[in-house]
Amino acid sequence: MPYALADFPLLSDCAAEIWRKLDQPEDETGQLTWDPDIELNQAFRSEFRYLWDRISALDRSWGVKVSTVSVTAGTRAVVLPTDCHKIREVWELRGDKEDINHASGRWDQLGQAEYTFKYRPDLRELYYLKSPTASVTLRIVYYYTPPELFHSRVQEDGTRVGPTGTTYTYTGTLGSQESTENGRLVGRDAYAYGGTGAPGIGAVTAWNGVTKQVTVTVDTSDSDYSDYGSAWDGTTLLTCRPELPKSAYDAFIYGCCARLLDKLDDDGWRIFEARRERSLAQLATDVMQLEMTDPIQTNDSTSGSHGDPLDEFYS
Repeated sequence: MPYALADFPLLSDCAAEIWRKLDQPEDETGQLTWDPDIELNQAFRSEFRYLWDRISALDRSWGVKVSTVSVTAGTRAVVLPTDCHKIREVWELRGDKEDINHASGRWDQLGQAEYTFKYRPDLRELYYLKSPTASVTLRIVYYYTPPELFHSRVQEDGTRVGPTGTTYTYTGTLGSQESTENGRLVGRDAYAYGGTGAPGIGAVTAWNGVTKQVTVTVDTSDSDYSDYGSAWDGTTLLTCRPELPKSAYDAFIYGCCARLLDKLDDDGWRIFEARRERSLAQLATDVMQLEMTDPIQTNDSTSGSHGDPLDEFYS
């Protein structure tokens, strides 16, 4: 989908806009009857999942990844990527010959159609009904699990280790509202602000969902990352960027406002919900216009209609 994900604001910037729209200064949220950090975090995560589903319904390519896997002769089970939620297509790449689009289905569909593969989402495994007699290369097109959002102050003073070569490693403990699943935040970019250091960007390399301890690695040789410069402390904010199109920003803000006002039993949430729906209607119009004006980018040959940039991967 030709959206610039990097253009979507960080959650820290979204928070400032949400408090402004609610006419609630960030430095006076203590007067609220509930913990603003916990409830804001929950609003972020719930609204993100809601918009992810809505946008996926607008464009079949949203939330899709492509993985290329080498399979040796005699293989029965192919391990799927850990973030695989559902398989869309499996292609066998044949070099100079025409690629083959194999049929695949869930395990519980066995006997309903002729399939080359079956897959079990719970095992993240693609299973050959008949093993290949020679080595093959598969291109697996799949819908991936939406990434987890995080937005929290460091609860205890952290540590900074390094450099080891060009790498620094930071650790710290985040708030109790963050994910309880071990490893759930690994791979996400983490943005650190506040405290005594400069703003920094690194990659989450470890997450303990029980202790809420996060490890972030900064490789200063990578231009995408920048070093924080000192250990995190209790004033450091660790935040992330939602994987949403920039054009969904207004819908995200309005949706979060609606969820927070609903927490207060304030009927004003209905106003923000209506604004969110109007923003989504405009997004749907934008997607439709894109599909009509850029058929090379968006033509979907698999369904005979428009709306799928993924054709560029296997056309």
